[in-house]
Amino acid sequence: MAAPISRLALCALPLLTACNVIVGLSKLEEVDCVTNCADGGVDGGGALKAVAVWNGRSHTCATMTDGTLRCWGSNGNGQLGDGTTMPHLTPAPVAGLTGVIYAALGLNHTCAVTPTGVYCWGANARGQVVDGTTQDRLTPTLVKALTGAASKIQGGEEHTCAEMVDGSVHCWGSNVSGQIGDATTTDRPIPTKVALPTTVKKLSSGGGAHNCAALNDGTVWCWGLNDKVQLGVSGMAMSSSPVQVVGVAGAKKVWVGRQHSCALLGDATVQCWGANDFGQLGDATTNQRATPAPVMGLSDVVGVGCGYRHTCAAFGTTATMKCWGANDHGQLGLGADAAAFVTQPALVPGVAVLNQNAGTKGESTCAIASDENLYCWGWNDEGQLGDGTMVDRDKPALVMFN
Repeated sequence: MAAPISRLALCALPLLTACNVIVGLSKLEEVDCVTNCADGGVDGGGALKAVAVWNGRSHTCATMTDGTLRCWGSNGNGQLGDGTTMPHLTPAPVAGLTGVIYAALGLNHTCAVTPTGVYCWGANARGQVVDGTTQDRLTPTLVKALTGAASKIQGGEEHTCAEMVDGSVHCWGSNVSGQIGDATTTDRPIPTKVALPTTVKKLSSGGGAHNCAALNDGTVWCWGLNDKVQLGVSGMAMSSSPVQVVGVAGAKKVWVGRQHSCALLGDATVQCWGANDFGQLGDATTNQRATPAPVMGLSDVVGVGCGYRHTCAAFGTTATMKCWGANDHGQLGLGADAAAFVTQPALVPGVAVLNQNAGTKGESTCAIASDENLYCWGWNDEGQLGDGTMVDRDKPALVMFN
């Protein structure tokens, strides 16, 4: 077995000497880069590898050791960024991007943070690319309207949010459910600051129409669609201003799926709330929860990924992962004999996760394993697993990099 990619290799991104690289499909683990980065942009063996993976509903992207971004799957709106609208069943380079630090995928659009700014491309009908038009963009377009420097980016279904270096949050695009967080439901084609009580530690926009943020005081605040109480409050269909999630304290990070949300606490346990019709809250029930409930049997958690209807967690000591929720497309990775949904965490067999680099979004899951290869499983109707097929996989399938 080849040696694992080191943190030095993660830092081998052009133009960067100190960075915060997010590894994991749903940003499961945040790794601070060291300042003395290796030269050459590849790992010690000289091979180009994926160091971070990011999912949308029907397309997937990976940040490579040379700082480029490669994407695959659906491309009807140009979300793969290769200048075409042709789908790709295996990874294809995004045109013109280097030094990619962070990426985010919406339903049909993609954004990335680089040393020269934030770039977006793909679907733009709701202004999610921020170029002053509603025309789709087939290649990366610089977000010129963003004031200040962004450290991370998040993609909702048809909106985008940036976590800024100063700890503020700016969102743009669709606002039909208040997901921009500016106390209106008016679409915003330019970045708009969200009124939060303090600075942000971790932001998540998931694949739906709501967002949550773990703040530096340990509280969690959410805004947007609330049809399944995914904001952690009852009695409202949506909230166009952030509301505090009651019952969460000492939160380190937060993740959101299409209709549910989860927080990682300081004791390395996880609480989830919102939709639970497929057991995606992991509390051994299918009861919807407006109040955060502990996920059963979890400890030593370093990160969580929320998909549309399933959830996964990565563990620090064992470098393993567990998943729960909907499994009708094999997105839990449990094999052909597994149930159609699972209401409490189940170990994904045969996957040793490198640096806890695993996660989920949409209806599929991916992991960079200890053999340094990237594997994906679950729904593959648009080739989003990157294995050269459009066949669903109930076990990890190797992503076919050229």
